[in-house]
Amino acid sequence: MSFPGFKTLRPGAEKVVTTSKNGILGEEGYMFPGRWFKYGLAGEAATAALLQTSISGIDDHDLDLSVAAAAIGARTVTVTLGATAVLLDEYADGFLIVNDGTGEGIQHLIKSHPAAALSQTVVITLYDNDPIIVALVASGTTEVGLTHSPGFDFVVYPATVVGEPLGAACRAFANNDYGWLQFRGPGIFRADASTPGIGVPLIPSNATAGNLELGDTSGTYDAHQVAVNRDNASASGEHAACIWTI
Repeated sequence: MSFPGFKTLRPGAEKVVTTSKNGILGEEGYMFPGRWFKYGLAGEAATAALLQTSISGIDDHDLDLSVAAAAIGARTVTVTLGATAVLLDEYADGFLIVNDGTGEGIQHLIKSHPAAALSQTVVITLYDNDPIIVALVASGTTEVGLTHSPGFDFVVYPATVVGEPLGAACRAFANNDYGWLQFRGPGIFRADASTPGIGVPLIPSNATAGNLELGDTSGTYDAHQVAVNRDNASASGEHAACIWTI
């Protein structure tokens, strides 16, 4: 198979949500004029235009897991979990990373895996064109981690920085809905406070989850710019036009 690049979306497609998976988590979609979107699964309900983030990594999965030996060309890897169970395909479209030992510094795209109980083994199936390229060695010589797709279980960006900004909900989501987040190009946001002037930088709010606020240059709140204001003035709690720059 060939790896997906990005989808060309028709106007309105970004506002379609489904209860079944119709794409690859984390894949991108493009729509004229210069609007980019990321496909994902909602981990909670969200209203339109709120900034979303990915869930935090799981300490018992993200580093230093033992593996069974896997030869060059293998498309399955057997991993021993830490003290947290894994859900069916929780890491689908995410990554198996080799974090230590033989083969370290390489990551592979995960296609699927079964559910597994804590501290048990789970067989990770890789995408067909992304097999093992450096043989993995058992008995702790190679250690790996599992990382979620950026599109898995996204949640409203909290008032405390916990993860990377993904994009804004293009419409209301229910928990476990699949759909699109906008991360670049002309869009809309909800303002935390009055934002003066066109062209001012916007960052995630440290007061209201999902909102944006005027970029802080004081050094007291170090969040990266995610958008640029397009309105002369955006009132507190209201929605306004922006250019997303994630």
